[in-house]
Amino acid sequence: MRTLAIAFLGFLLLASGISSAATLRVPSQFATIQAAADFCANGDTILVAPGVYAGDRAVLVNKASITIIGESGRDYTFVPDGIFALYPTCSGCTIKGFTVPVLIFFGSSDCSVSECDLGYVGVNTDISECYNISIIGNRIHEYPPKNYGIEIRGHSIIIEANDIRNCTGGGISLTGLGPETSRIQNNTIVSNNGEGILVSGVAIVEGNVIEKNTSAGVRISWVSGGTTIIKENIIVENVGDGILFASFTEIAHNTIARNGSCGMRTQGGSTGDIHHNLIALNGYAGVLAYEGFNATIRCNDVWKNSNLPNGNYIGFVPDQTGFNGNISTDPFFCNASGGVYSLAANSPALHASCGIMGAIATPGCSNQTAVEHLSWGKIKELYK
Repeated sequence: MRTLAIAFLGFLLLASGISSAATLRVPSQFATIQAAADFCANGDTILVAPGVYAGDRAVLVNKASITIIGESGRDYTFVPDGIFALYPTCSGCTIKGFTVPVLIFFGSSDCSVSECDLGYVGVNTDISECYNISIIGNRIHEYPPKNYGIEIRGHSIIIEANDIRNCTGGGISLTGLGPETSRIQNNTIVSNNGEGILVSGVAIVEGNVIEKNTSAGVRISWVSGGTTIIKENIIVENVGDGILFASFTEIAHNTIARNGSCGMRTQGGSTGDIHHNLIALNGYAGVLAYEGFNATIRCNDVWKNSNLPNGNYIGFVPDQTGFNGNISTDPFFCNASGGVYSLAANSPALHASCGIMGAIATPGCSNQTAVEHLSWGKIKELYK
């Protein structure tokens, strides 16, 4: 009897329309995305057919758990002059499959944007923070104002598998407000006019390709209440330093090569653990440390950085070669001058007594004649 009663109650709720979320269609039911967003209720889905939606100058989303999807994806669904704005009441919202210049979070929480072609993703400066925001699998590039491609502040921010390039202010700026850790992982960040990644606060920066940016590849400006971790990144050919860091930072298993200034540069009072990195062919120094530097340096290959007599270690750090597993040996890049930073099978960095050094652990010279800068996951597949 109880089962029958529950089933009957479910039937009544469905019949009354109380429990079922609606699906709204643009443009067959609503002429614009904004008209559908105004009409919809919490939990509804808005499906947008392929087309150019020039009338949507600002799509304001202010209801909970709304899903807005370009049915055929970003290459067919365009909002050419528009802004998607997710307000604080837009908790649990999803945006997917659009080409739109700007997406702004106004203190939103538990929201995601994915598989979009964007010029800029950011947080309104009047709102202090966001929570549980996911920015995954987007193309972000070539937006005229001087912004980072992604500029966000909050707790538990995930920035993953995005292609970010040619942005006029830099690649990613993340202010991680603890104690929850934010993550920047598996992104391709290339040719941005500024830092590839700027982090203030606690975060994990992992598995990114960071190349040809006009300032530092990664800059850690401060850390409070935890450890920022930089690991398994390919950081190459940036105009400034490979990594510029302050406070307590763990830097592990990165390939840092052919950057214009230093492989790593510390700021005053920097501490941390620097291990299993491959730091080679950088323009001024391998590791440059200022007064107050107090980090453990172990099991790194720091080789042929600058033309200075002791260019591998400069400043307030003695030469570490021969101590704690640190070496200074040609790592046998497959073709560094051609942008290929995988290693030959006989690379000393792959056979060190203290473990593999660098971001690419498997030899990759055979059948590799060019580099295609994709996501970290795609790159790792090349070396399986």
